[in-house]
Amino acid sequence: MSRIFSFAILGVTVLLVACSGAKSYAKKGEKLDEAGLYAEAADMYLQALQRDQRNVEAKIGLKKAGQQVLSDKLGEFFRTLNADGEKGAAVEGYLAAKAYADKAARLGVGLAIPEHYRTDFERVKGEYLVELYTTGQKQLEKQEFKAAEATFARIAALEPSYKDATSLQNIAYLEPLYRAGKDHLAAGQYRQAYEELSRVLTKDASFKDASTLRQEALSKGQYSVAVLPFTSTSKRSDLAAKLQAYSIAGLTGSGDPFVKVVDRENIERIL
Repeated sequence: MSRIFSFAILGVTVLLVACSGAKSYAKKGEKLDEAGLYAEAADMYLQALQRDQRNVEAKIGLKKAGQQVLSDKLGEFFRTLNADGEKGAAVEGYLAAKAYADKAARLGVGLAIPEHYRTDFERVKGEYLVELYTTGQKQLEKQEFKAAEATFARIAALEPSYKDATSLQNIAYLEPLYRAGKDHLAAGQYRQAYEELSRVLTKDASFKDASTLRQEALSKGQYSVAVLPFTSTSKRSDLAAKLQAYSIAGLTGSGDPFVKVVDRENIERIL
């Protein structure tokens, strides 16, 4: 009973400290707000609510100061929206504003984004996606695979189901790995070829002839290891057999696909 009581007291103490910290941040927010520093005030209110979401003063303060901060972010979005060649910056600007509003919402404070901003965002996002898709295709044509992968990944982040962007992103990732695997295989570097082609197959098990090439690399690079019977000069006759068993277990358990341990029957044939 005494332990339960102690833990309960500890929990109350932690709660009191959190509430005290929240009030302190809320007070700082009020002073900053009075001085006209609404962005800094909003940050204090956010920190207060992260410590105690029941703090009414912080909620009221964030509703006012946070809305002003959000309006600034939306204003920046609108400015970049009307600048030539700034579609990407406009999209990022709106997403930053939306992320700020979402953060406040998680803390129990609703900040408003006017509907016309949402409409403008959807329009510019659509135009930006077309630009990105065209750029990604050109990068693939030029075999600029890293750049293409990044471009299609950006598309997927904005619109996961956009055309065949996900498929093209996979190609941009897999093609250089596949080519590297083929080159290693041709150069007799079988282990490197196997590793590269394994990465391809992990992502796409049916990519071109990667499976066949990997098997070829394994067949050509694999070597057999035989553990010969151990002999012992000690009085313990079972010691040699145990050491041999441990050696075989270590080799077979290594997980190295290029090591093939010869079984006992074949060892006897070899001997």
